[in-house]
Amino acid sequence: MHDGQNVFMPGSIYGGEWRLDEIADSLITTGATEEFIIVAINNTKDRWVEYSGTPEGMNYLKFIVNNLKPFIDKNFRTKPDKNNTAIMGSSMGGLISFYMVWLYPDVFSKAACLSSGFAYDEGHAVQKFAASSKKLPGTRLYLDCGDQDVDKHFLADNERIKTLLAKHREMQVMYKFFPGAAHNEREWSKRLDIPLKFLFGK
Repeated sequence: MHDGQNVFMPGSIYGGEWRLDEIADSLITTGATEEFIIVAINNTKDRWVEYSGTPEGMNYLKFIVNNLKPFIDKNFRTKPDKNNTAIMGSSMGGLISFYMVWLYPDVFSKAACLSSGFAYDEGHAVQKFAASSKKLPGTRLYLDCGDQDVDKHFLADNERIKTLLAKHREMQVMYKFFPGAAHNEREWSKRLDIPLKFLFGK
């Protein structure tokens, strides 16, 4: 997960937290999902650049694929294959998660992209994806968006991605619209069980 400062406790972005530890523990304990390991990657001061389709963003993805994931697989009891490997983020973190599953489908076959910042993407992912003929068989992708504050500016591009994804029958796609939802960790936390069940549900 991106923006790691906000995953388990109030962090540095919007001041809230995902409460992912409590939510994951509840889902796993009740048998709603498989067990999974959460890797929270802290952002840097260059977050807006590194979470976009820029050279810095592509280097960030390469770091995860070539350095971080091998380290986690070596030191923890993981299922390292792509079918058991997911990436998740919100806002610009949702955008870079989309890039990850699109560019590295042999490593990450699952992604959850909440309130994704396609509108701020310097790499023009929406246009590139629309023009691409690439297929992503076996990929499971969750996207959502609200319609308040920043989300109202993000909604149109998220809806367009939803339309484009509808043509990809080889993928499992879930898209959710949350009317009245704002752009912050409290809102994402409220609905976090939905993507987690979609990605890791039994």
